Amino acid sequence: MINFMLNGQPRHCEAPPDTSVLELLRETLGQTGTKEGCASGDCGACTVAIGEAGPDGRVRYHSANACITPAHQLQDRHLVTVEGLAQGESLHPAQAAMVDCHASQCGFCTPGIVMSLFTLHESQHESVTAFPAPLTPERLEAALGGNLCRCTGYRPIRDAALTMSDYPEQRPGWLDLAVDATVPTRSPHADDTFLQPTTLDALIEARRHHPEAPIVAGATDLWLDVTQRLARFERLVDVTRVAELNVLEEATLEDGREGWWIGGAVTYARLEPLFAEHYPAFAHLLHRLGSAQVRNRGTLGGNIANASPIGDSMPVLIALDSELVLRRGDERRTLPIDQFFLDYRRT
Repeated sequence: MINFMLNGQPRHCEAPPDTSVLELLRETLGQTGTKEGCASGDCGACTVAIGEAGPDGRVRYHSANACITPAHQLQDRHLVTVEGLAQGESLHPAQAAMVDCHASQCGFCTPGIVMSLFTLHESQHESVTAFPAPLTPERLEAALGGNLCRCTGYRPIRDAALTMSDYPEQRPGWLDLAVDATVPTRSPHADDTFLQPTTLDALIEARRHHPEAPIVAGATDLWLDVTQRLARFERLVDVTRVAELNVLEEATLEDGREGWWIGGAVTYARLEPLFAEHYPAFAHLLHRLGSAQVRNRGTLGGNIANASPIGDSMPVLIALDSELVLRRGDERRTLPIDQFFLDYRRT
């Protein structure tokens, strides 16, 4: 059972472990505004917004490709789709600007573009002070870089993005109240086909009992087995809620060097501010890695563990003499990252 909020309303859904958010929306909930384009996280037609309460209690939203996001990761989260933005006849600023700028033709990719503009608008709303943060070309490119438009062209879409702040604040009221909404938590007797441990010890225990179950974090690579190769997973182990794997903090390495401890479930989006300050070249590389939707979901740990020759982060991590801390059962060891890779997708 998945318990989450959809456009401000509580939802309780049963789904197989390899169900995507897109499948859940279209086939289970009948919410067809979200479209399937490439089914591989490339085109952005299926973009939705996922909200999570931060330490201050505020819900912050990030864009995600619904086609490659596991539905069970919505547990205790807030999901916003294009159906939830308008209030009767009153359009959200992202929608109104798209209409007035004639930024849609066939309309197939439009819902995803609107949702990317929605998350951009929310980030602007979040940063509003006496001196609001300007919408720079770099921010605009980052927000829309994961959305392809096959017929309208990008200039009117860009115009819509630049003008949506001029429209009245027609934001659904539940966006600000969502933090107060009660999202039922997972039952202690929940189905164990999608395991979601919250501690490293619990993760080790799950792996001990189900060594055959694939590990999933951002799913930006694993879910292609489902959408492109039509694989089915009877059980999955999710690491995104493991506290120890979400740590991002300064650390002293065993050889005395100062560095950073990056948990295996830390997303690229969380790393961007850190790299921008301490490793500008790495930050520039991240800007070229996938799209905002991918960086919001994908993890550095997953990029390393895949051991793919096209993994973007490995050359930089090797050049920085990075080390991996590995754990299997009660065993723990530290390994230079260049000794971790044995062959094509072998570690």
